[in-house]
Amino acid sequence: MELSQDGYKINVATISPGAVMTELSSHITDTDITDGWAKSKPFEMMQAKDIADIVAFVLSREGRVNIDNLTVKPQEQWF
Repeated sequence: MELSQDGYKINVATISPGAVMTELSSHITDTDITDGWAKSKPFEMMQAKDIADIVAFVLSREGRVNIDNLTVKPQEQWF
């Protein structure tokens, strides 16, 4: 906000990814989460490249376009 008052055009975006295939799942110790995974139907998780492509898309918009919030998740992810 401070820089925009000085005439700088700064866009801010929040990208909230759902399930992405990373090593993170091996570090989660919250049993509520891991038990939920065990009970849910398996689905194809996103890859890191999927998120990278979305970041590239957001960054490539013209200055007049600001994407505030994106929630991205695998097609079959319901939680």
